[in-house]
Amino acid sequence: MNKRNSRRQEKLPRRVKFRFGRGYELDPSEYELRLAGKPVRLRPTPFELLHLLIRQKGRLVRRDQIASKVWGKKVSIDAHRNINETIKHVRKVLSDDIDESRFIKTVFRKGYRFVAPVTVVNADGTRAFS
Repeated sequence: MNKRNSRRQEKLPRRVKFRFGRGYELDPSEYELRLAGKPVRLRPTPFELLHLLIRQKGRLVRRDQIASKVWGKKVSIDAHRNINETIKHVRKVLSDDIDESRFIKTVFRKGYRFVAPVTVVNADGTRAFS
């Protein structure tokens, strides 16, 4: 393989999984959240929101970004309510608490931040980057 092909290959998206907390694993390619290897039921919109927050780990994700990326539209009054309810659902699934957030921190009137350490692994389980 020449240099040009190898560079192109490096830019191709890898199939990765995100590990966080004590035993959680988010697998976007399988559209699945697992805890200790067992599937955790998470509806599609909360899954998309969690995936977005994890990909932006440590950074503020503004409410308008969430609405745009998850719902594909600009923020409206209904979008605010949808975001609040979806965050509430994700927190419930992760057993997270708004007052003592282990995973999702609220930045009031701004957005949310995924605060737990995340390990990114390749499909085969080897560490990709963090």
